[in-house]
Amino acid sequence: MVYECNTIQILKGPNRIQSVKAIVDLVAPGGEVLISCRSRKAGEQMNTFPLALDRDEIDGFKRAGLSETHFLAYDDDQEPPVPHFFSVYNRPT
Repeated sequence: MVYECNTIQILKGPNRIQSVKAIVDLVAPGGEVLISCRSRKAGEQMNTFPLALDRDEIDGFKRAGLSETHFLAYDDDQEPPVPHFFSVYNRPT
């Protein structure tokens, strides 16, 4: 199991895409990766830091060959609430 929590959102540009590929490379056949991160709608909050992931970015795990087994978009209990994604992907055996 690989666990990614909030690392991708501190990266910019091509490093974000490369980080997804690097995380996917760590997942063994039959293994899983759990992703927990802040989320945003596409095109929103582009000048904030950390830069939360949008749905297309987190879908990079599927484009890299993993299967999405769980996906949850939720707002945490901070005031004001902060949107998050929690997802699980697996690599077929």
